[in-house]
This record gives sequence, C-alpha cells and structure tokens, in this order.
Amino acid sequence: VHAKYYENNISSLNPYMRESSLSQIKDDIIFAAIINDISELIDTRNRMTQAAETAELANRAKTDFLANMSHELRTPLNAIIGYAQLIEQEILGPIPKKGYLEYADAIHTSGRHLLSLIQDILDISRIEAKQRDLREEAVDLLAVIRTCTLMMKETIANGGIELITTVDENIPKLYVDEKSLKQILLNLLSNSAKFTPSDGAITIKAHITDTDKIVLEVSDTGIGMQKNDIPNILMPFIQLKNQDSPKGKQEGTGLGLSIVKSFVDLYQAELVIDSTPNVGTTIKIVFPSDRTVGHVNNVEEVAPKPLRPGTP
Repeated sequence: VHAKYYENNISSLNPYMRESSLSQIKDDIIFAAIINDISELIDTRNRMTQAAETAELANRAKTDFLANMSHELRTPLNAIIGYAQLIEQEILGPIPKKGYLEYADAIHTSGRHLLSLIQDILDISRIEAKQRDLREEAVDLLAVIRTCTLMMKETIANGGIELITTVDENIPKLYVDEKSLKQILLNLLSNSAKFTPSDGAITIKAHITDTDKIVLEVSDTGIGMQKNDIPNILMPFIQLKNQDSPKGKQEGTGLGLSIVKSFVDLYQAELVIDSTPNVGTTIKIVFPSDRTVGHVNNVEEVAPKPLRPGTP
C-alpha cells in the first residue's frame, strides 16, 4: 500500500527529477531521487513568453498607428494631387506662363509617388499583422495580365523598354484574391522597369504544368544581381546599391518584392528567383495545384467569400 502511494505521488516531482527509483525491502520503502532546480529555466521561459506578448502588442500598435497616419496623410495628398491636376489640365482657363504647368506636373507626379509609398507601407504592415482582408474567388489570370500591362504600358514605353506577353489562352482560372494578384504582378513589372535600361525587354509568361500548377513568370534583361543578394531583396525596406542602375530609376521604399513574398506565402505558393548580373532577372510564382480551378481537389467554380490571412 505504501509503495503504491509513493508511486502515485512522486509523479508530481517529475519535472524536477533527473533520476528516481522506488524499491521495497521487506516492510521498508526506499525512495531515491536526484532533483534538479529548474527555477532559472522557468524564469527564462516566462521572460520569453512576456517578451513575445510585448512584441505582439507593439506590432499591433504599429499597425494601428500606420493605418491612422496613412489616412491622415492620404486625405491632404489627394487634395494636392487633385488641385495639381486641375492646374495641369488648365480646367479654369489657360495659364499664360507654361512654366507653371511643369511645376503642376511635378507636384502631381510627386504626390502620386508619395501616395504609392504610403500605401506600400500600410500594405506590408497589414500583411504582417494578418489584418489584410482577402476575397478569394475564381480569377481570370489572362484578364488580370491584360489589365496590369495596360496600367504599366506607358511607364515601360517611356523607358524605351519592350513589353512582351506570352500566355496560354486556355489557361484555367486561379482561386485567389484578384486585388492581391494584381498587386503582385504590378510590383514585379514596376521592379523590372526600374532596373531595365533602354532597349531592354520585359516578358510576362503564364502556363500550367503537368501537375496542374499555374506558373506566373516575369523576366527582364536588366542589370540583374548576385545570387547572394537575392534573400536581401525580399526583406522590407532593403534596396541593393548598384552603380549600374539606370539613372533615375532607384526610387522606392524597397517594399515591392517584400509585399510579393508576403502574398506568395499567404497562398502557400513558391517564389523562385533567378538572376545574373548584366543579363537579367526571372521571377516565377508557382501556385499550388489546389488553387487551379477545375483541379481534382478543387471545385469547378467557387463563389466569392471573404477571407483573412491565416484563415484555414
């Protein structure tokens, strides 16, 4: 009876024990144990838990601050952009000195650029905090490519760069959030346009593999980069210093590819980057087969539904 009592109660000491034994010699119970003091271990674990909770609260506070601040900045910026556009287009009548039109154009361009930077910072903060709402549905990839190329056509043409599109006309629909897919492609095109010199080319490709995976690819004949620099460009606010960059094309926050990677991770897709200095860069996004509409593990057509990052 005594032996059974000790067996049932020494288990409470197990977290502290390194070795223990229980034996009985005739009527005597002999219990031997080596006990470790793990007070320091518990204190360390508690400090780590507290630090993680503090970091989470700080990250949430940062996201809330950026959301509020972006609203406060965007409101006057939209007014500046709008009035600059009115002056630029001479809506209220002709402006005698045409130099003022150049100033209005500079204000308009700078305002749009600043607005874009604010939106990028807000986007990356929302994605990190898992507060970016996604509305996933069956998306026509070909239509998205057409829209994005139309939006970037003038920028790319002004840089003296050729834009080539090679897409399978029968490519299936992709089950994603359309807005985020457009942002992925626009960021990739914008990044290629920045670092591709005149007389270069940017190529968009899309195809489906034998395993029903849809692949979206953007390649350019730009300045490229060293392989050991590739992990760095995926980090927020990181921009590579390259003396060979086309003049005047280094603007930005270094968030474009970081946002792309965040969305790719949300979709559990694969991001493949291949680059060679002075040859060019190719970026592929390989979506999992269950995001191909019509795949055996997916439905033929799906109704739109609101989702939040991290939602199973």
